[in-house]
Amino acid sequence: MRGKANLVRCAARHPLVESLCILILLVAMSTATAQTPIPEPSGPSRIIYVDDDAVGANNGSSWTDAYNYLQDALAVALEGDEIRVAQGIYRPDLGGDNTAGDRRATFQLINGVIIKGSYAGLSEDDPNAVNVNLYKSFLSGDLNCDDVGRWLPGRIIFHIQPKGDNSCHIVTGSGVDETAILNGFTIIGGYCISDDCNDEPRGGAAIRVESGRAKILSCLIIFNVSFGGDVVFNTNSNPTFIDCVFSENGGGSMENIASSPEITNCTFEFSTTGMKNRNGSSPALTNCVFRDNSWYGMENHTGSSPTLTNCKFEQNQRGLKNNSDCNAVLVDCKFKNNEDYGLSSGSNTNLIITNCTFENNGDGGIGSGPTCNLMLNNCLFSGNGNSRSFGGYGSGLSSLQSDLVLYNCKFIGNVAKYDGGGIKSIASSLRLYNCTFSDNSAESGGAMDISSDSILTLYNCIINNNSADDGGSGIDISSGKATLYNCTLSGNTTRWWRGGEGGGIYNSGNRSEIILTNCILWGNTSVQIYGEANVSYSDIQGGLSGEGNIDVDPLFADEAYGDYHLKSQAGRWDPVSQTWVQDDITSPCIDAGDPSADWSAEPEPNGGRINMGAYGGTPEASLSLAAN
Repeated sequence: MRGKANLVRCAARHPLVESLCILILLVAMSTATAQTPIPEPSGPSRIIYVDDDAVGANNGSSWTDAYNYLQDALAVALEGDEIRVAQGIYRPDLGGDNTAGDRRATFQLINGVIIKGSYAGLSEDDPNAVNVNLYKSFLSGDLNCDDVGRWLPGRIIFHIQPKGDNSCHIVTGSGVDETAILNGFTIIGGYCISDDCNDEPRGGAAIRVESGRAKILSCLIIFNVSFGGDVVFNTNSNPTFIDCVFSENGGGSMENIASSPEITNCTFEFSTTGMKNRNGSSPALTNCVFRDNSWYGMENHTGSSPTLTNCKFEQNQRGLKNNSDCNAVLVDCKFKNNEDYGLSSGSNTNLIITNCTFENNGDGGIGSGPTCNLMLNNCLFSGNGNSRSFGGYGSGLSSLQSDLVLYNCKFIGNVAKYDGGGIKSIASSLRLYNCTFSDNSAESGGAMDISSDSILTLYNCIINNNSADDGGSGIDISSGKATLYNCTLSGNTTRWWRGGEGGGIYNSGNRSEIILTNCILWGNTSVQIYGEANVSYSDIQGGLSGEGNIDVDPLFADEAYGDYHLKSQAGRWDPVSQTWVQDDITSPCIDAGDPSADWSAEPEPNGGRINMGAYGGTPEASLSLAAN
């Protein structure tokens, strides 16, 4: 059959290296989320058949009489038609009015025409069977059938090296709307380096879209090369990509210039960069994966503003880079095992991050640059640690001259080589609400290191079981202002050098203003606060002068397991059972906070006065024996 004969002829040209004109890595395809092309509405005006094995009339009227070349089908297709393409190899320079070997030949998508690949075709019992993984329809840029790869049993090929005589743009989706659909193909072997294809802007060895809205569904884009622009190149366009895999492309997998594609269930892997966005691009990505890219998973430039939902960045050199003047919205995303930062942001950027996880990233979870506005809600920073010699600061989150607001975030088990296991702040403003810092470590500032006139404000935060070699295992503040309302610091440990001082808070050189109200510092070693601090209505182990301060065991519910609710005979909230339970003793910190503070969020019965500690003034405040 003709398709198989083509494969044999290609291999015969280079027997020593077992060269092929078209290749595919089935292992990579097994990672794709789609098993079959996405079905489109039934009832096309006409079905046009393409099969490179067909030996009939070759007029496209049936599988037996199918066109051998996809270009022949495109030449006669009209709006409403559907082109069905069997497994095989299809090159853009063959068929239609194209000249063999013409690098500028391309498969141009057409409005109202659906092009579906992955049909079994004449080489199988049921030619209408469709399966992306079993029946490969290749759109190949290897015009001279001389790309180097290795043939293995079962048609598994790897390490393709596209050459300079390959197609400039295998597929073009320019000037079309969303009714132009490509579904179920492997696009391979495109080659576009710098200006050798005479395009400006450059790029798009696999797919090029200018001023278009084409839909690309269930496609594998693999082993293409583009430098000066990535292998899928969108400019002034809003295309759609669903269930696609971009793998092992040279130069980068996708670049958007002033474009806003919608991308769903796609994987970007084993390339230089997964995606670049420039010139105000605003792509929307859902359920996408960026992994094992040698530079960035995603990089944003020049006013771009992507929105990402339920996306993963794993094992990239760098996860997501937001350069200057870019914004991003991230929801339910995960950054894990990236070698440098999970997410880094340049100057004049705005980031809104909700329900995201930053885990085991080498240099840290987030690094924010000058004048960055960062809002985080319900995020987890866990196990991030500095793996490179130039790093070492703020393994959970580092902030330079930025404005940060955090709600309900957790920093657990992050390790910094130098300062700020959880957070490092330099000349920044930080406001934290209901956040937890636990088991973080650093040379100084186990949980947080505050410097260069930073302003830190904490509300209802827990800082426990952090450690530092050089003081301030909870908070080390060398220059700036720290204000804490209803916070609990417990079990934090300094080791040496400063005599084990500042287990809770260290005011280095007394150069900073520290204000605590309604707080509990208990069980930190060696002293709770080292240096000057203005403390009132707080429970400080060892005692500290100040209005309303006490020095009495706060009676935490279960300090060993991190439960810092206050015991109460009237009732306290148990986070394990999610119920109110009663104790046989009542904490002295209940109804002991600042009489002027707002207690209205505390449940009844209460004494009309806020509790001390992290749960004071909240719906989880322990109940009072004295009804208001």
